[in-house]
Amino acid sequence: MDHKSKKKAQGHKDKYNEEIASESAIDRKQLVHAPEEQSSKGRGMGWFGIILSLIALFFLPVIMGAAGVIVGFVAYRDGAKTLGVWAIVIGLIAITVRFFAPLF
Repeated sequence: MDHKSKKKAQGHKDKYNEEIASESAIDRKQLVHAPEEQSSKGRGMGWFGIILSLIALFFLPVIMGAAGVIVGFVAYRDGAKTLGVWAIVIGLIAITVRFFAPLF
């Protein structure tokens, strides 16, 4: 092949040189994340922590509040994040109120 025909062949290749691949479409169903399911153990511990923390508002605030905070942390770790946080916050409020209102 001479130089002219090589150049012509190269031009032909450049003209039709394109990338061929299947279209990559994203399935929208894969983008939607299902909410994490809470285990029944975590939910039970969460409710128990909330009950302990609520009792702490009226009876033995330091002991019951600390127990509510601990059980709330365990519930949070086991997957019941919302219930665990509520138990922790209510327990801490009960303990704080006890120290600021000693006649309580």
